[in-house]
Amino acid sequence: MAWTSGTATNAADLFNKLITFLTADAALVAGGEAWTLLRRNTFMADAKRDLVELRGPGSSAGDAIYVQICLFADAAAPAHSIRVLGSQSWQSAVAISTPEGQPGSLLSGAGALGIVPRMPVFNSAISYWFVANGRRFIVVAKSSAYWGALYAGFFLPYGTPSQYPYPLFIGANTSRGDSYQSADLDIANSAFWRNDGDYPSHSAAILQPSGGWVGTNRFDTIYTGRIWPWAMSLETRKNNPGRYDMGNLTQLPNGASPLLPAILYNCTSNTPFNVWGELQGVFAVPGFGVAAGDTVTVGGISHLVVQAATSTNAARFAAIRLN
Repeated sequence: MAWTSGTATNAADLFNKLITFLTADAALVAGGEAWTLLRRNTFMADAKRDLVELRGPGSSAGDAIYVQICLFADAAAPAHSIRVLGSQSWQSAVAISTPEGQPGSLLSGAGALGIVPRMPVFNSAISYWFVANGRRFIVVAKSSAYWGALYAGFFLPYGTPSQYPYPLFIGANTSRGDSYQSADLDIANSAFWRNDGDYPSHSAAILQPSGGWVGTNRFDTIYTGRIWPWAMSLETRKNNPGRYDMGNLTQLPNGASPLLPAILYNCTSNTPFNVWGELQGVFAVPGFGVAAGDTVTVGGISHLVVQAATSTNAARFAAIRLN
């Protein structure tokens, strides 16, 4: 595992620093956890796109974790974001400009969800934190008052490799727009751990053991996955005053901040509940006595406190393990 932090001069610099970190960081290379750059190309569509295809080595022999990540840059809008996709395998015959054509893609094909999670950023100075191992990587990017975050790669499944062979999670702040200037609820208040948008505006997706994708959304109660404890029950729905959420969780009596694992489960109303696993290195932390950018240390391990986009609501914070 490795992590780094610093300041990027703009969106392109942030993207380049991320790719360099994932593929060439000394600690990742030494541990056999560096990601492989499969292809990279820049092309024009509705805006300039710098698209990179990556393969993570995982933690077991034979693992191969496929993630496609793209810098979207529309200077005229202005709108800049890092988009992220995942697939179950990778074929060189599929054009890099159509990552949705990769087998088992999140975006299209059998079992696809049809969304593109994205992390809006400013095209100016950006404070960043990168955390990675061979299984997954996490990006936190602070642009002015906007906190972006994304997670791409495997989570920790509650099952054996034969039961859950490809536990892939892809998530960011939104799937609805590329601009940090948007006032949409799921852009202004959402993160990969807690989507405040309405169905089907999932900010993240889980690849199920069946091979189909399911989105995560805190409010929809029929067709979606959830992440506990930000969404604690089937009754966590928008504008319901009786819903359960993180708002009632506070510090421990000794003043310490408790950390709760980020557990993935489904809440499809016509099927039994399934609990799939937990995001690696991601925890819920109550937003009392802490602020975004703080470090919480538990058991000698440091965790970065992150807020959901522009929201400082105490129920929307997460803590990302750094070491």
